[in-house]
Amino acid sequence: MFWGKNMAIAATDGNVDQGMVVFMMTLSFLIPACGVLCMLSKTRVMHVINAVLAVLMALFNIAHAFMELPTDNAGQYIIMPMMIVVGIFLACLSIKYVRHNEQS
Repeated sequence: MFWGKNMAIAATDGNVDQGMVVFMMTLSFLIPACGVLCMLSKTRVMHVINAVLAVLMALFNIAHAFMELPTDNAGQYIIMPMMIVVGIFLACLSIKYVRHNEQS
């Protein structure tokens, strides 16, 4: 999809700071995985934590798009807006789920 470009090290000399790798791994994998695991619980607190994590991910997707766009990579113009829409949609559904279960 990225025409052979290494997106992890674009616009650098090929050396990526270890802290940035850990930061991106946390935002891209650990937080969403924790959100999914929160939904396995039956407690309201865990569902609220899931909603907070979903909102954080939506905000990260928006910030990431603003940092990366404009770009010379056409694929980013499809991926970034889609990630924003999906992130906002999941955050809204998580909040709606918490509110719905609060009433019942």
